[in-house]
Order: sequence, then C-alpha cells, then structure tokens
Amino acid sequence: MGKVLISKSKPKKRPNPLFVILLKKQDANYLILVQQGEKRTRFKKIISIDKEIEDLEDSFFNDFLILNHK
Repeated sequence: MGKVLISKSKPKKRPNPLFVILLKKQDANYLILVQQGEKRTRFKKIISIDKEIEDLEDSFFNDFLILNHK
C-alpha cells in the first residue's frame, strides 16, 4: 500500500487536484502522480526512484507535478 505525500502534492489545485504517492515494493521506491477528477481518478505518471524521499529536492517534485501532466 502506498503513502500519499501531502506536503509534495497539490490537493487544493482546481479543478483537478494532484497527489504524489510513495509506493515501496521490495527494494524499490516508486512515485505515482495521480490526478483526481470529478468522475474519475487518473494515473498520470509512475517513476522508480533510487533515493529516499528526504534526499529529493523540492525542484524535483515541482518538475514531477508540473511538467509531467497535461
């Protein structure tokens, strides 16, 4: 089960909030970008990361949120 990273997400973005989810599976970490719509939730991007969340810069999350969704 994944953990929503509220501090890295945009839950108040309108009309469609964006959420970053951290999923730890065996020895790998994944970040999942999810967009909440009025009628459906969309998986926008899934990436594997080799660092711990604390080691990632805020600019990484800005790029992940802004540049990788339409």
